[in-house]
Amino acid sequence: MPHHSLRYILLLLVGAMLNATTSQAQADDPLLFISAFEAGEKGAIHAFHLDTATGQLKAVHSTTGVEHPFFFAVSKDHKYLYSIHAKTFSGADPEEVAAYALEGRTGKMKLLNRQSTRGTASCYVDVDPTGKTVVVANYTTGSVAALPAPGPPGRPG
Repeated sequence: MPHHSLRYILLLLVGAMLNATTSQAQADDPLLFISAFEAGEKGAIHAFHLDTATGQLKAVHSTTGVEHPFFFAVSKDHKYLYSIHAKTFSGADPEEVAAYALEGRTGKMKLLNRQSTRGTASCYVDVDPTGKTVVVANYTTGSVAALPAPGPPGRPG
């Protein structure tokens, strides 16, 4: 199967601690994100509500144009999602980390910025417990980068 058509599914339970902004989901139904590892507009992060009683997923939103979102992480306060964004995964140019503000339990994400991962084949992203730093590991270049996490006004990013 060609590399560009591979789909990697990453699940991340964000939990019911997000503010309830839709009446469609029960407060105890976790918000789940699944990535579509593709280039261009096919690259996406899909949001679902998980009905814990039935195990069914209900699609609530898709954020497209997130190229090759192989890895992502959610901040401890559940307000931000950070995703790898790569026009060409493991190409000559460094990938980026895209920062998104999460809009409650709607599954909608607002792009805040993108920063260079300072390496290629970015294969890990996480947020420190304070929410001020995003850490990225790069497989091909064998490097690690610590980047300022966007946040409330007055904070870098």
